[in-house]
Amino acid sequence: MSIADDEFNKQVEPIIADGYVLNPPAFERIRYWTFVLFQLHFAISELEKLINDTPQVYDVNNSYNQHARFIAIIVTYARCFAQAGANIKSLNAKELFKGEPRFKTIHDRMIEIRNGVVAHTGHHELMRVSIAVKETDNEFMIKHFIHPIFPKAEFAGYLATMNHTVVGVEIAINKQLNHLEAQLGKPISVP
Repeated sequence: MSIADDEFNKQVEPIIADGYVLNPPAFERIRYWTFVLFQLHFAISELEKLINDTPQVYDVNNSYNQHARFIAIIVTYARCFAQAGANIKSLNAKELFKGEPRFKTIHDRMIEIRNGVVAHTGHHELMRVSIAVKETDNEFMIKHFIHPIFPKAEFAGYLATMNHTVVGVEIAINKQLNHLEAQLGKPISVP
């Protein structure tokens, strides 16, 4: 048994002790959506923290933390639309944002940031590299800077787009639940 298996077993032990069964076959399609829903809720939670965070000018640790949070938000959101492996659902942006061009535009911007800033190295408006040079009588002093630019003015749109995506996922999950209720002959609740 691996370390991951040991940790997993510790985490699910109380759930099983409470009478739940993990991954029953009838609920397999619901399970596919769990990963996507988790990713979206994580991205929303981190974005809300970033929105409420006040950057500390010239505080490199704060800058690292904000940059890490921003990267996590973008990657986590984009992962929901990436080609998925077995037993993981992948969202279709064209389908999800049909009739919602505002959200599709914002979605495309987040994917563009993922591709241009986070996943690949290239020139991008949100990642600027500078060198500051100061000459004195005796020497040149240099400071290296990487300026991650956070598009805070866009964050409200990101949040609205993510929340719209959650609603779309919840609609898909509820369709599956309704089908299962009819098939199993009992109501299904999510406590």
